Amino acid sequence: MALRSTTRSYRGEPALVDSDVDIAVRTYGDVPEPTRRPEIVARIGVGPNPFGVENSDDLAWLTTLTWPEHVERRDRMRAAADVVATDRLDDALALVPDEATPVVLHSAVLNYFDAAERQAFVARVTGTPRVVWLANEGPGVLDGIRTRLDVPSAEPSNGYFILCTDGQPAAVGDPHGAWIRWPE
Repeated sequence: MALRSTTRSYRGEPALVDSDVDIAVRTYGDVPEPTRRPEIVARIGVGPNPFGVENSDDLAWLTTLTWPEHVERRDRMRAAADVVATDRLDDALALVPDEATPVVLHSAVLNYFDAAERQAFVARVTGTPRVVWLANEGPGVLDGIRTRLDVPSAEPSNGYFILCTDGQPAAVGDPHGAWIRWPE
């Protein structure tokens, strides 16, 4: 089956998420289309030394870390700054209402931890009942996670991340979210 490419946006018609953060992604493969809008009851951020994006100095520092030519990424980061909180994982999970499904999402984070810290994180997330775990990390960052999916020929092949759901590879994508390839 040939790859197909389409552009998706969270603000498409009908919009599935109300947000000022507009994300357009080139997609390949059989894209799992949402059938309903998710109900988000809380957004809780976690970090070992979190920046307070409500602090203008912290936001300015984070903005300088984005490459100058990546105007869209910088604009998206500024828009996303409105939805960031700074609790740790255990504290964050304790804040999730009993009737809600906690979703732990991280991207390009675990490569900053050593192997023992990564294993402890994975054990903590997978050992928590009801948690849906979404990881977006580079190849080799998570032990035992491999994929047969290749970078689409229409995209630069200088790097990719593996998107996993509950420890199982689901897709490959651009490290900065420009494209994603799902299985055929």
